[in-house]
Amino acid sequence: MCELKVYFQNDQTMFLPGQVLNGEVSLEITKKKIYRFRGLKVAARGYAICKFKEGGESFFAKETEYVGRQQYVSESVNIFKCSDDAPMLFKPDKYTFKF
Repeated sequence: MCELKVYFQNDQTMFLPGQVLNGEVSLEITKKKIYRFRGLKVAARGYAICKFKEGGESFFAKETEYVGRQQYVSESVNIFKCSDDAPMLFKPDKYTFKF
């Protein structure tokens, strides 16, 4: 079995402008097999959505819905990447990669 988990240093659900996202990726291989990886990438996507309705207070009134979406961050970082066609080999063990 191969299990991959991502842990953030600041365990929070909302980040403010200027805050740094960092943490680690944990890869645990328990099956007696050699796994081959060409790379590992962590991607972060952050956005806000605002949605509200107006009107429609009576049976005949038309209700209008407004929706806005703002993208704040869309970044990715390579934890490791093989430069050629030879993948990295991983034996059963626990590996930790910081980002």
